[in-house]
Amino acid sequence: VDAAASCSTCKLKVQYECRQNGPSVAMIEYSIKVVNTGTTAIPLSDVSVRYWYTIDGTGGQAGSCNSTDHPCTVTFQSNTPAKTKADELGVISFSGGMLAPGADTGEVQIEIFATGMYTQTNDYSFTNSGANFLDETNVTGYIAGKLVWGTAP
Repeated sequence: VDAAASCSTCKLKVQYECRQNGPSVAMIEYSIKVVNTGTTAIPLSDVSVRYWYTIDGTGGQAGSCNSTDHPCTVTFQSNTPAKTKADELGVISFSGGMLAPGADTGEVQIEIFATGMYTQTNDYSFTNSGANFLDETNVTGYIAGKLVWGTAP
């Protein structure tokens, strides 16, 4: 069954909280919550979230995705062609479960690290949010690969 076809009415939003507010950091740290704003349950295996940033010559990268309720991973892709404030993206994916209407994933903690320093002030998805979750349209949400939340750079 084509998830995009079976879930054409599915809606979500992405909330973001910066956990490392400095302009220059050794590790990009943030949390997200994916919120089902529709009336249909969404298979989390069809959901992905993209965080857009600049790699800043940091070399090889690694990352972690930690969630109490929903197993997840973070992978990296070059944004080709590179865009201002977004030559790289971290893709957060979930391995299973359902997101009921009105429910959210709970806090999902993301860490991205490399051998050098990241300059966050030139990153498309970075917002100095303090210790607050905000609806963030520069962190994009997808269902079955289709953009359903936010604006890609």
